[in-house]
Order: sequence, then structure tokens, then C-alpha cells
Amino acid sequence: MEDEIDSIEDNIDDLESLESSLPSTSTDDKEIPIDASALQSEFDIKKEIAAKELEIDRLENQIENLERQISDIESYETTLTVQSSVDGTIKDLSHAIDNPLITIASQSTIVTTDLTEKEIVTVEENMSAMIQSDIEKKTQKGIVTSVATLPKNDPHLQTDSMYPVEVKLQDTDNKLLPGHHVFLSIITEEVKGAFVVPVTAIEKEGSSAFIWILTEKGTVEQRKVETGLQVNGQQQIKSGVKAGEYYIVYPGDIPALENGTPFITGIDWNRIKLRDLKKVDRPTVLENLLVGILERK
Repeated sequence: MEDEIDSIEDNIDDLESLESSLPSTSTDDKEIPIDASALQSEFDIKKEIAAKELEIDRLENQIENLERQISDIESYETTLTVQSSVDGTIKDLSHAIDNPLITIASQSTIVTTDLTEKEIVTVEENMSAMIQSDIEKKTQKGIVTSVATLPKNDPHLQTDSMYPVEVKLQDTDNKLLPGHHVFLSIITEEVKGAFVVPVTAIEKEGSSAFIWILTEKGTVEQRKVETGLQVNGQQQIKSGVKAGEYYIVYPGDIPALENGTPFITGIDWNRIKLRDLKKVDRPTVLENLLVGILERK
């Protein structure tokens, strides 16, 4: 700025020299006529000089302000503090005057993964996630904090596009360190209090699903059901059955299974009471015992 002021002052000196070279309006108190263009030139020069002087005043004011700021900084340089907007650990410092930079590593544990084109469309932010590792004995809970909408690499016809996803652990008290490998499960759909049966108990006929129920009459019944989520070999049943009903786990292993077929279960000796048997006549006891033996064969 001081160099700029010196340059402007030199410019003013040149303008003043130019102004002095113009013909004067009077000599020895005797009026001398002057051309109108000369008067206009003198006016323009004075106007330009005034603008330059105003520019000098502006620059001098800026210099004073900057010198005052420098003085304040120098007086507090030993206690100068920069407050970061994020929590973390300083990882790297760049002292370059043109680009000072502080790299801060977050204290939060973040799990990153890449999802395929089909997987990414089922994942959204704020979805729950489960994290397991060989370091931590218990399963950690997490939440999806970032879902990329652009692929990690340039799309290519021969390879699948991969999309980065970030999951933040909700419990900061863990032994995981940056670089540890973990098993990540993102819960894209969840049903609480659902009725579930093994997938082996479900029979498919076209688009319909059925399950074989053991009725209170001692017969089997093929029941149409509405299914839901299927996770880890367990099938959700939305409707068609009620809690407490018995069903056949492997209906495919039973030949000629039909509606109304009677079934025989093993004796639960803990439920048999001697006083109840005394109320049943001997022929009935022998008949049911013989039927049970023959049916088992």
C-alpha cells in the first residue's frame, strides 16, 4: 500500500507539472484571453489530482488499521488461540502462509463400506446397523450417517459400480481403532413382535404359502398363510396362524400328507396322572395303547 501511495504521489506531481504548463489567465494584472479547451484541460487535471489525493487518504487509513491489527496480534501472540468447530485429534499441521491447514481426526468411530448398485437403493440415512469384530466381544450398535449418491470410481460397463456408506458407532466406549476390519449388518427393514417359523415349515404352491397345523382334534390341516420377512432361516408369518398352535417343521418328510390325516404324538409321562387313568375302563386303555403301537410301526 505504501508503494501504491508513492506511485500515486508521483502521478500527482506529473499532473501538477502539466497544470503549470498550461497558459495562465492573467499576466501583470492584464487579462489574456484563453482558449476554452485549455480551461477544460485545467479543470480535468484539478479533478484528477483531487481524486488521487482522496485515494491516498483511503490507503493511509487502511495502513493505519492494519498496523493497529498487527500491534494487537503481536501483543497477544503468546496466548493466541484458534477454536476448532469439531472435536478430534490433530493429525497433521501445514504452516504454509498461503494455505495454513490443520487436519483433525474425529474421535467418533466410523465404519465405512462399499455397497453394490442393488444394495445401495435399499439403504437410507438413520437406518440402524450392527457391528461385530474379533476385537470386541459384544455387538456394537450403529447408525447410517452417510449414503453416497455417486459411485466410488468411474462407471465401467464390465464392472459393478460401488457406493460408499458410513456408519457411526453409537457407543464410543469400544476398543476399535482406525484400520480395524469389522462385520457390518445394516437393518433395512425391521418387524417387532413377529410370529416366525423355520423356512422348512413353509410349503409353496405358486404364489401361495402354506403351513401344516396340528389341530386339537388330532388331525393335520393345511393352512394358507401370509408371509413377510425371511432372515437367517426364519420366516415371518403375518396372518393365518395364532400363537400357541403346533405345526409340522418338515412336512416334506411325511409321505401322503393330506388334510384330515390323524397324527399320533409320543407320550408325555409328566402329564399322565394315575388317578385319571383309573377313571378310564380297561378295554379303552388297551385299545388306544394297541393303536399307538401299530401306528408307530
